Amino acid sequence: MWGLLLLLLLSGLPATALAQPAPAPTDPAPAAPASPLRAGASEITVGGGAAWGVEVFHSSTGHDFAFQTLSWGRVLTAPRGPGLLRGRLQWAIEVMPVFGQYEPRKVYGVGVTPIVWRWNFDARGTVLPFVELGGGGLWTTEPVPERTIGSNFTAHLGAGIRWLPDRRHGLVLAYRFHHISNGNRIERNPGINSHQAYVGWTWIR
Repeated sequence: MWGLLLLLLLSGLPATALAQPAPAPTDPAPAAPASPLRAGASEITVGGGAAWGVEVFHSSTGHDFAFQTLSWGRVLTAPRGPGLLRGRLQWAIEVMPVFGQYEPRKVYGVGVTPIVWRWNFDARGTVLPFVELGGGGLWTTEPVPERTIGSNFTAHLGAGIRWLPDRRHGLVLAYRFHHISNGNRIERNPGINSHQAYVGWTWIR
């Protein structure tokens, strides 16, 4: 008898009452914000720093100088590469309107680095790390180093970070290993190698 009553009750319920409730939809995981350094983005950076000469590969030592730079760059590619190496390629040109050697003697000059290749790794929050390689020229009021000439080639290899709290403006901190050489245009070419500490402010659009 109880079985018959249960059957009558169940037959009177709508089919939806017997169905299991559907699980509530879950919100999709928020997408990572797009990097401000998208393909085609431009960047202007004003910076400067100090350099300390070191003896590497028989280079001339004791040459310390300060410098100021202004650069413009453009991001050339969309993200490429695997895993932690994934990033974007950027080309930049950097002008050095102020070069001031203060050791071992005062020498002033200007420089330009028309080729800076920079690899911008994917952003880690508000931090954008990068590595770069650049080459250009330097013209000084006196020979650098001594008993050479006042026009030299330059090259540098560097690494650093941008800190962009609002994704468009922010601080740049970098280390560069910098080289000055006359390219063996005269018999004496000891060259100057230096460690450089660089700090700047950047605008991206």
